[in-house]
Amino acid sequence: MKKLKNIVVIPLLLAVLLTVGCIKDPGVDLSQATSSKTENSTVVNQSTETTDYNGLPRYIPGTIKPMSESFWESFFPFPHERRFIYYTIPNCYRDLLTNEQWAEWDTLPNRYPIDVWNETGKLIDEMVLVTLIKHFHISKAAFEQATKEGVDTAIQLEKDLFHEYSELPNVDILYSFDNEIVNQYYRAE
Repeated sequence: MKKLKNIVVIPLLLAVLLTVGCIKDPGVDLSQATSSKTENSTVVNQSTETTDYNGLPRYIPGTIKPMSESFWESFFPFPHERRFIYYTIPNCYRDLLTNEQWAEWDTLPNRYPIDVWNETGKLIDEMVLVTLIKHFHISKAAFEQATKEGVDTAIQLEKDLFHEYSELPNVDILYSFDNEIVNQYYRAE
């Protein structure tokens, strides 16, 4: 049971570090992470290397398990160049807006990738969450809190935060508001 707890705690701690944007060292490479258990806490030691993201964390290929092609074919009938999180709004962000704001969101043209694909035959060039944040001027602090709550909920529901379907966004990457960085970070493998 203790070994199972360690197997669960270590990946979840890494997910929290990636997702909530707690990693301040720009070159953190989580594929080289090791951990050691002390009496009441888990310590993560990380190796570093440089990054192209001006101090922002870098996505490490292979970290997120991809969804099946059959999922994409069934639910997103357009070519996908980015991971699932790029095209969606996870439930943990629902409370960031009022019902009136969600109603406004639903009236905006081209707010979802399927709308853009159906109307233009082109892929979106901005992550849906970035568009939402910019349109409603959502503070980084509020978004970070919603992400933390999303991580907590995922842990309670025993979701795999390293699977594309359950992935939560990296707050620092989103709040760079640099589509080139965001698009590179969320590219499909």
